Amino acid sequence: MSNLLNQVAEGISKINLRHIMLIFFLLITSTSFIVQQLTKKKRQQKEEDFSQFEKNEEGLYPWEVDTDDSPSRIDEKAKRYVNKHQPRRGKWG
Repeated sequence: MSNLLNQVAEGISKINLRHIMLIFFLLITSTSFIVQQLTKKKRQQKEEDFSQFEKNEEGLYPWEVDTDDSPSRIDEKAKRYVNKHQPRRGKWG
């Protein structure tokens, strides 16, 4: 029995564990990537229907006409927008 254990220990010592772990890691990551690629749902964005909107004589939609977003257009009494829906990063508190 001890002879068998010695032979197993010698066999393990001859095998480079780094190479085995590298191959094992690459196999697992590549198989997981392939499985994800094969099983993910195709996300195709539907083309939007703009038939309900009319273009003006310049060929622009109503939301494309007014693109002036300069600070002078902001009312002095306007309420400041604070985004509270996302986490604040890099701040204590």
